[in-house]
Order: sequence, then C-alpha cells, then structure tokens
Amino acid sequence: MKVLFTAGQRLQTSEVGDFFRLLSTTGPVTVEFYYQGREIAERRDVEAGFAEQFRVAQFDRVDITSATAQTVQWETALGSEIRYDRGAATISGSVDLNAGTLLALEETTNIPKLPGADFQTFTAFVGGTPITVFTPAANVNGAIIWDAEAADLTTGAFSLIAKAGAAPTTLVDGEVIAISNFGPGSSGALSLKRPARIAAGKGLYYIAAAAGSAHQKTARYTLL
Repeated sequence: MKVLFTAGQRLQTSEVGDFFRLLSTTGPVTVEFYYQGREIAERRDVEAGFAEQFRVAQFDRVDITSATAQTVQWETALGSEIRYDRGAATISGSVDLNAGTLLALEETTNIPKLPGADFQTFTAFVGGTPITVFTPAANVNGAIIWDAEAADLTTGAFSLIAKAGAAPTTLVDGEVIAISNFGPGSSGALSLKRPARIAAGKGLYYIAAAAGSAHQKTARYTLL
C-alpha cells in the first residue's frame, strides 16, 4: 500500500498479518500494531527498510503516523516473509565489458602477476662471497620476490639475503628472505614459495658459508 501523508497525519488501517515492512519513506514514521483493540507493539521514528516479524502473534490493525508530509509505502503479510532490500549502486562513466576488459579483470584478481625479471645461474658458491641477484642501486622503489629456488650438492648452508649498502659476507648479514635446509650428506636446498617484499635501497643476494657446487640458483622478482 502507498499513501501520501500530510504533516502530522495518523492513518489507521485494518490489515491482518504477522509481518510488516516499510518499503519507502522520505522521513521517520511511527508504527503501532494492534490486535483486537489492544496495542501489541509500537515502533517510533522508523524509516524505509524497517521490518518486523511477529513470531507468536499477529496483528489486525496498523496505525502509521508521519510528522512530515511524505509518501509512505508498506507491505504486510500473513504466514510469509517479504524481502525488499534495495542497495544503491552508482557507476560513473561507462565500462565496455568486452573480452579484453574481462581478461584484464581476471588478471587483476585470479591470475598471478607476471614477474618483472627472472634470475638464473649455475655459478658455484664461494664461501662468504655473495652472488648478486640485483644491486641496491637497482632497487629504487622496493621489490617483490615472487619465488626463489636454490640447491647445492656440496654445501648445505646458504641463504637468500636482502641488504642495503655493502654486500653481505655471512648467511645472516642482512634481511634473511630464505635459508636452506640440509639434505643428504652435505647437500642443501632453499625454496621461497610465497612472495616477499623488500624495502627500497636493498640488494638481493645468494650467499653460502662454504664453497659449493655448480648448481641452480633462481629468483623471479619485480622491481617496483
């Protein structure tokens, strides 16, 4: 039902139900529920979206009072529940949902981002001498290390280190991004599976405690 109220008007309606919902208003109203001449509930200063379900009773009369002139719309029901939720959504401009746009949206949500660079080397470790992935000077705005892998059959102790200034000289001389786990014999392996972000001005290095073998050392990263 939709009614145009004058300021201060009180409207009495004979409606049997157990559910009431205000669908639209421009200002607050007072709603009173009655059953067989007795008031069973009163809700003051409610607006559009207000709803009430009577679980153990029902009403046979609804009085609505509006302090201001406005149009009020409501709905009642008996034995069922009505929903009329309306959310406001605004789009500025236009969006062309073509295949290219949808692919771009997919890439920003579900598809992993492409790395900016890919480091690979089989250079053997020299104890205490780092292998440079990128220098501090190259890292102007920070960097994301997407993943990294390294293995060695001769030395089991090595790490991936981020450090500003001078290059690292030990396994913990800087910010340790990942460190190796010992394998069979004197071998070791390092694996960074989750992205790590490092601050601007830091270089990235592999370094081992002792001389190693010519085995793979990789890193995928993006300089921001």
